[in-house]
Amino acid sequence: MCGYLNPNEHGILRVEAHYCGCVTTHHVATPRQAALLLRPELRPLLNYLMQEARSAADVARHLNLTLGQASYQIGTLHAAGVAVIERVDARAGRPVKRYRVPGRWFIPYEVTA
Repeated sequence: MCGYLNPNEHGILRVEAHYCGCVTTHHVATPRQAALLLRPELRPLLNYLMQEARSAADVARHLNLTLGQASYQIGTLHAAGVAVIERVDARAGRPVKRYRVPGRWFIPYEVTA
């Protein structure tokens, strides 16, 4: 096994580990990201956004939140670099942003203190 850190286009570090020819990529969490990823009340949202790209309206319906609450929580995740805009769907009026959370995170012990 060998592993190394790679920054992506947003400057976020990823850990790439090679096992038997397979590559596994984990995003390395900053202290701010770790704080969000470890909040129990955000787990349903994080799990939902890890499945596929979702709009704020999708999140609001699925988690029984108001659109404002869903938008605020997604905005917090996006500002910290936990959620990314995977695509923007054109429609009449304002386009719909679809957010996704990468599925694999590495949280170093030192950022949890």
